Amino acid sequence: MTKPELEIILDQLIALGEDADELHYWRDIFEDLPADKQEEVSLLFKAELHELTEANAAEAQTVAPPSNDHVDDSAQLPKTV
Repeated sequence: MTKPELEIILDQLIALGEDADELHYWRDIFEDLPADKQEEVSLLFKAELHELTEANAAEAQTVAPPSNDHVDDSAQLPKTV
């Protein structure tokens, strides 16, 4: 993974609420890591992004639809016979 590709993933993780300071640290040291560690870090962040994305999608599906409890029935027109 290239540093620009990593930056995209890290930005997405930050947008999902992950610790920006920690992720900026990884961004700063990424190119100084040996190739095997770069790969390990890349896989870790890809997996984390996948998990968070799936969790957010599942959460969005379980949100209850809005209720009509706020509708004021007293303003309805009377029924005609």
